[in-house]
Amino acid sequence: MQPTKFTQNYDYSEELTSTDVPGSHGAHLDTDIAEIKAVLDAVIDNLAIIQRDDTLLRNAVVHPDSLTTATKALIASDWTPRGLWVTLTAYVVGDVIENSNASYVCAVAHTAGTFATDHTAGKWVVLDSSILTVEKWGIAAGTANAMTVTVTDLESYPSGQLIGVRAVGANSVVAPTINVNGLGAITIVKFGNAALVANDYVTGQELFLRYNTTNTKFELLNPRVAMIADGAVDTTQLADGAVEAAKIETGAVTSTKIAYETVNGCHW
Repeated sequence: MQPTKFTQNYDYSEELTSTDVPGSHGAHLDTDIAEIKAVLDAVIDNLAIIQRDDTLLRNAVVHPDSLTTATKALIASDWTPRGLWVTLTAYVVGDVIENSNASYVCAVAHTAGTFATDHTAGKWVVLDSSILTVEKWGIAAGTANAMTVTVTDLESYPSGQLIGVRAVGANSVVAPTINVNGLGAITIVKFGNAALVANDYVTGQELFLRYNTTNTKFELLNPRVAMIADGAVDTTQLADGAVEAAKIETGAVTSTKIAYETVNGCHW
């Protein structure tokens, strides 16, 4: 609902020369000031709906019908990495290039001339570096298996929300949790919905966690201990000489990580 415009109720220049009842001027001022306050309060309330405390737009306030046709077409196009920008090269909508340590996406098909001229003409749109960073970031507190963290402007766990956390310690359980802004402890998983293993994250590691409303869990996107699917390693990959000492991290292979199997009558 939009704020109601203020309409002045009284003409105070006339009241100064009138013979109204003493004290009526103050009452009239009170009326107008009260209505001005109501309008200002409504404006502030509306701003709070669309603007965060850090001055950026609030999440989910921009809807498809707010976008221009050209913007929708750009979003819907397939983005194709093209590497460094090169003059006299034909570019189409959705091509992504690098120039002067920044990334740009092609908004208008063209043959490159001078980059600054093309950019000014709206043929390139800069990709704000902030979209490649994690805005919701904090240093974890609590314990390694039950972390807590405080981040800016997060009042719920929306689907797909990405959180950056510096781990307080190494996890020693398969279902550690994290509680963001006191919204509730959420179990951390990996690879969709797989349980963690010990040391999937360690002290000081920068963790990337994405919330999934389907299983109501945070997925750790960068676990230290990888998962190898059944059948992923075959005899070709284990040919004589295929695994060199230099490829095995010191201490990475322990007796607990070697399964007891029978191969050609031999136990491994």
